[in-house]
Amino acid sequence: MLPSERSLALIRGAWLLILCVILSGCGETSDSTSETDNSRDVAASTQAELAAETTPSVARAESTGGRRPDEVWEDEEGRRYLGNVPYDVFFDNPLEVAGDSRSFDVTLDASSGSTSPVTDPPAASVEPPPASTTGGPAKVSGTPAMTVEVIEAEVKAIRNFLNQKLRSVATYNSSVTMIPPRAATLALLAALAADHSGDISWKDDALYVRDLAARMNESMLRRGAYDQRRLLGLFEDLTDTLNRSRPAGLEEPVEAKLAEVAEMGLLMDRLEAAEQTLRAEISEASFAEEKERVLHESRLLSGLMQAMATESFGYADDPDFLAHAQTVIGGAAEIQAAAEDGNYSAFELSVSKVVGGCQACHRAYRNN
Repeated sequence: MLPSERSLALIRGAWLLILCVILSGCGETSDSTSETDNSRDVAASTQAELAAETTPSVARAESTGGRRPDEVWEDEEGRRYLGNVPYDVFFDNPLEVAGDSRSFDVTLDASSGSTSPVTDPPAASVEPPPASTTGGPAKVSGTPAMTVEVIEAEVKAIRNFLNQKLRSVATYNSSVTMIPPRAATLALLAALAADHSGDISWKDDALYVRDLAARMNESMLRRGAYDQRRLLGLFEDLTDTLNRSRPAGLEEPVEAKLAEVAEMGLLMDRLEAAEQTLRAEISEASFAEEKERVLHESRLLSGLMQAMATESFGYADDPDFLAHAQTVIGGAAEIQAAAEDGNYSAFELSVSKVVGGCQACHRAYRNN
C-alpha cells in the first residue's frame, strides 16, 4: 500500500524523535531537561497517531503495558519496538522515500472497489502473413515465412546479381561487401523452400542450394582472385542445381538450423536494404508503377523478420524482441495494403512504422 502524505509526516516525526533521544543521551544537562520532556510529549502524541493507523500487532504491543516513547525493546517473538510502535513501520531511508515524487497509476476494480497497479501489456505475438495463392506459406518452427512468389523472385534477383559480379576479379572486388547478405538470404530461402507446400521447381534439391550458398560465407571474403574463383565455382554449381542439373559429387545435406546456414547479421543487412528501398526509392510519382516492387520488398522484409523471430535464432522466448518484430511485421502488412489500395499517404505512415520498429530494436540489441 502506498504511504499517504500524513503517514510520511508521522514517519518523519518519529525519526526526529530518535535523533532527539540520541542527542539528549549524549549531552543531557539540566538546562535541556524541559526541552527533552517537550520532545517526548510531542513524540508520544505522534506515536499515538501512528499506532491508530498501524496493524493489529501494534495494538497487542500496547496491551503489554506502558512503555516510554523512547524505549527500544523486543517482545517474546523477537519483534523490536520504539515505545509501542514496531520498528518495521519505518522506512530504511525515510528522507529518500519522502523525497520520491514519482506517481503511481492504479486501476479501479469496479466490482470490488479495490485498486491494483497498472502492469505492462503482454508482448505482442508474431502474426502470420496472408496465405499465398500459389501454395501455403513455408513453415519455420510453426511460424509462416514466405510465399512461393517471394522466394522465386528473390532467388532470381540474387542469381542475376552474382552472375554479374563474380565473372571477373574487378567486378568481384567492387561488390565484395554486397555479396554476403545476398548469399545468406539465398541460403535461408533455400532452407524454407525445402519444406514449402507450394510448387517450386527446384524444391527437391533445395538443401543442396542452401549448403552451396552457405559455403560462400564460410569465411570472411577478401578482395582478389582467390575468393573470386572460389565463389564463382560455388555459384556455377548452385546455378546448375537450380536448373535441375545438380552436379555429381556434391556433399549430401545434413539437418541444420536456419541460424547455422544464414547469419542473422547478414539477414538484417538485407532487411535494412528493403527498408531503405521503401523509404528512399519510392516516391509519390512512382508509387503506382512501383507497386510490384513495393509488394516484394515489404513481403520479403516481413518474411525475414518472422524467420529471425523463430527459435533457431534464439529469440522465440524473448518478449521484447518479439514485440519489436511484430511492429515491423505489422508495418509491412500495412505497406502491402497501401500498395494494393494505391494510397501513398498510408504507405508513408506504414514505412515510418517499420523504420521506427527497426530503430527501436537496434537501440535495444545492437548497443548491448
